[in-house]
Amino acid sequence: QQASLLSQVEEFVKSYADLKEGDEARLSLPASYPAKDRKFLRDLASELKLWISFDKFDKNDEPLIALSFDLENQDKIASLENPLEDILDYLQIDESE
Repeated sequence: QQASLLSQVEEFVKSYADLKEGDEARLSLPASYPAKDRKFLRDLASELKLWISFDKFDKNDEPLIALSFDLENQDKIASLENPLEDILDYLQIDESE
């Protein structure tokens, strides 16, 4: 299950390269994951400087886990030489464990 979550987060992070100013990117996942997977997502979001929320709802009022790029860290991300490469390097390290 965590490999699938990691893959989804990786695709979401790759979308960073295609964002234009004013775009809002968010990855929404069902909130039905067990506690260990929610912890995995929380830890991954922290390492990748992503914002994570467990209190969002879809249009049918089903609970969601939402990940987005942390607006407070946008300057830090923009100042990195290759932010996408740095994040993908991190993801590759996790995938091999």
